[in-house]
Amino acid sequence: MRSSLPGLAAQGLGGEGGGGEAAGISHLPEQVHEPFATAMAQSIWLPAAVLVVGVVASIAFARPVRRRR
Repeated sequence: MRSSLPGLAAQGLGGEGGGGEAAGISHLPEQVHEPFATAMAQSIWLPAAVLVVGVVASIAFARPVRRRR
């Protein structure tokens, strides 16, 4: 794929490993360590909340069980 997108390597986006130091990013500034970690931790909750809402919605649409007479 790298051969079909030669511009990526020139911009530092096509290096081995896909990120980190290969992309020119070695560290976060000290003042953003805690906010970044908090944001990453909170981002895990969104898919979980969507999953819970989906399960509740699917239960609400379940066919009611009818009793035989």
